[in-house]
Amino acid sequence: MKPVLPLCAALFLTACYPTVPVNPDGSRQFGETRSFSLPTGMGLNVTREGNQAKILYPMEYPLTDAEAADYIIRATGCRPTAMVSSHSTMYNRGLHRTYDLDCSGA
Repeated sequence: MKPVLPLCAALFLTACYPTVPVNPDGSRQFGETRSFSLPTGMGLNVTREGNQAKILYPMEYPLTDAEAADYIIRATGCRPTAMVSSHSTMYNRGLHRTYDLDCSGA
């Protein structure tokens, strides 16, 4: 009976925490943020805020404009029209890009 108690406790605790849904394209959704795995195994996040999309990805990954557009379309259903800003943060070695969105075709 003793080996069963830790297993039951672990299952109970796992049931208490909501699991993050996996989308059909393999990404995971966290509210307005969708996470994708890059070909290198690192992660990329797309967050929609109104008529803009924000991308956060590792400095080490050379993200092309075409890849950024693809991730934005998959995450938001809208097409990016122009990059509004781009900056990096050294504390987490992340690059941040902000794009305006055109959702008229959505």
